[in-house]
Amino acid sequence: MPRRLLERCRPDSIREFRAAARQRYDDALALATSGHRTGAIYLWGYSAEMTLKAAYFSLVGLAETDVITWQGHLQPAINRGQGMGVPWPRPGAGHNVSAWAELLVAERALTTATAYATEFGLNVQR
Repeated sequence: MPRRLLERCRPDSIREFRAAARQRYDDALALATSGHRTGAIYLWGYSAEMTLKAAYFSLVGLAETDVITWQGHLQPAINRGQGMGVPWPRPGAGHNVSAWAELLVAERALTTATAYATEFGLNVQR
């Protein structure tokens, strides 16, 4: 009997976020070139979300294969963002691409060694 989907999935990690981002980006390209633009846009949004999460958790010091959980990492990151003034609506909180972008920019701005130039940070948020 085949293994169930949840048994085949690996836990979230920076490595898994990056792999998912690459795979969904390629899937989106295939959809876009075959005329399925709405599906492509959806998958590019997913790819952006995974890229931002990987960048954020890498910035805060997690290793590539550290397991990322809702309670231990995602919810505390959202709470931190809200504490920094990042507007983070409740519905779909873990998937808010704009909020993840703003959190990443705000977190990087706190460290002069990794701070974005102002114009670049604003472009990331847009």
